[in-house]
Amino acid sequence: MRVVRGLPGPENIGGPRPVVTIGNFDGVHQGHKALLSRVVRRARDIDGTAVAITFDPHPKAVIGHGSPPLINTEAQKIELIAELGIDVLVVIPFDKAFASLEARDFVEQVLWKGTGLVELVVGYDFRFGKGGVGHYDLLFQEGRRLGFKVDQEGVTQIGGQVVSSSLIRKLLEQGDLEDVRLYLGREYFIDGRVVHGHSRGKDLGFPTANLDPVNEIIPPGGIYATWVEIEPGITDRTFYYGAANIGYNPTFGDNPLSVEVYLLDFDADLYDRSVRLNFTKRLRDELKFDSVDALVAQMQRDVAEVRTVFQREKVPLERRR
Repeated sequence: MRVVRGLPGPENIGGPRPVVTIGNFDGVHQGHKALLSRVVRRARDIDGTAVAITFDPHPKAVIGHGSPPLINTEAQKIELIAELGIDVLVVIPFDKAFASLEARDFVEQVLWKGTGLVELVVGYDFRFGKGGVGHYDLLFQEGRRLGFKVDQEGVTQIGGQVVSSSLIRKLLEQGDLEDVRLYLGREYFIDGRVVHGHSRGKDLGFPTANLDPVNEIIPPGGIYATWVEIEPGITDRTFYYGAANIGYNPTFGDNPLSVEVYLLDFDADLYDRSVRLNFTKRLRDELKFDSVDALVAQMQRDVAEVRTVFQREKVPLERRR
């Protein structure tokens, strides 16, 4: 997938017959997947080019009361969109000048002149232009005037619940990782680089990798069953199961918030390496123990429960991506 930054012209799209969609796509959840996959199918049907347009920063950071905490970093969003088969991703800088474009100017300058599209597919709630006054009917009218087809993807519901980024953010804040997984269509993950910690885990027989995460949303404090991706080349494997702890290590007194993970069946140095934690299930709250021995006994139970969680999953590590 090619990434184009700024308002392109048809020559920068680099392919024939662009089929285009547009949105924030934070989380690249099941609703986004349905929309983006439809664009890919339509482009393949006409030997065209599948194009997605998104924004940076989030429009609410410019025209609202600040951006919500984002589910994914921009790099993660690009990665997830690429996995769906989109050919070109256009990232438009969103500023006050762009936000002031009238709806019809948006269609003509951004969509028509910017991409040379032959077809546009939008989500059920897509709004655009100054004040968000643009809607599907206006797109349809402008498409007829300018000569491109306009279609609309319906709402995605799972179990009667409309899938949305705001819903997923709320569930993440509550630590409901299993419902998050349902609506994302995959586990929620965070990326980070391994940094030095207090080495307490090593002293207790459970050496942990301490992460400096890049994501804005960190699940609430507790113990989690995770599967972990590490940089290739460290060992002959890149996937491991892990017991992750998010919290303040209260047994050892006042500490800053930490994100650390014990990798099962792993023995190598991860310092300064990139790691991705994929959260499968929240096992329990973080607790304060009366003794180190009690903490170690609980850690042993946590590791055993992580093994049990993934035995029930019956999905081999190498097939989880």
